[in-house]
Amino acid sequence: EVGGEFIPVPDDSDPVDEDSPELVLAERDAWEVRELIRILRDVDEAAELEKERKELERRRALTDEVRLEEDRRSGRYRAPGETRRVPRDERHDGSKGENNYLQRYHH
Repeated sequence: EVGGEFIPVPDDSDPVDEDSPELVLAERDAWEVRELIRILRDVDEAAELEKERKELERRRALTDEVRLEEDRRSGRYRAPGETRRVPRDERHDGSKGENNYLQRYHH
């Protein structure tokens, strides 16, 4: 039940002999669509895993210096303490921190 309305539950039982051929075909078509979506999702996941594996092999083959330079260019590497330092011009309010006294303790 969502918002006071009942959501109809799809009938996932096997069709019986009394079911119309159109209903049987419609259920078969719906199953084929679900199965194709599942297969496509599995293929996409396998391709993504293969891509990650190749990237990992490529990075393992690089020297430390080349890997470090690549990480710096892509933004994956930060020098120790670099994330803690925020220049004053990048602060939200631009002040030196006069208003930060109570803000520190307000959670």
